[in-house]
Amino acid sequence: MEFCDLRNEISKIYPDFDDEKLNSIIQKFQVYADFLISENKKYNLTSITEIKDIISKHFYDSISVLKIKKFSKEKIMDLGTGGGFPGIPLKILCEDIDLYLCEPTKKKCLFLEKVIELLNLKKVTILNKRAEELGKKYVNYFDFIVTRAVSQLNILLELSIPYLKIKGQLIAYKSLKYEEEITNSKHALKELSSNIIGIENVVFENNTRNLVFIQKNKSTKHIYPRNYSEISKKPL
Repeated sequence: MEFCDLRNEISKIYPDFDDEKLNSIIQKFQVYADFLISENKKYNLTSITEIKDIISKHFYDSISVLKIKKFSKEKIMDLGTGGGFPGIPLKILCEDIDLYLCEPTKKKCLFLEKVIELLNLKKVTILNKRAEELGKKYVNYFDFIVTRAVSQLNILLELSIPYLKIKGQLIAYKSLKYEEEITNSKHALKELSSNIIGIENVVFENNTRNLVFIQKNKSTKHIYPRNYSEISKKPL
């Protein structure tokens, strides 16, 4: 999928975007892709280095959620963002969101700082911490948390649900094995006062992305999230 195809897909998601708006968006994606490729070895960002694969497996995958849910003016955290996915592609399309990029690796955060400056993105905050170390400031803080992190769902739940507002949602980008992960997350969902409110299967090219929407229903017990060593040894 080349940039012209990406432009067409975006125009389907946002049919009210005019040519000037679409051209500006695609220019940002082009700059982002070029910079990702040029800086990849320095920052160890991705194993995907061909333009067509970056567009398909990073850009389009990141914005696939917009086929289901449009964002506007919400506080959104991208948990374990790495090279900026899905957060930065979402920010390019949803300019008025208040985006937080949570990434524990300092080197990757340096890359993210450069991308934000290069694309002239506003209202983006980089959190150079592990999720469980964010602290009380961000408890009950976000409207949405999005994540493409490969951790099992029951672990992601503990790392994210405490930071959502009541009625806020975690949107987990999952592979075809999501059903098994959901089965293994029943206790975590109950313990964290949350529930699955939807599962959407978004198809693009030959790829399928399963989006699991989870809502927080009431305040989380103050003991969560635990230290990561505890979470990994004894996940909920």
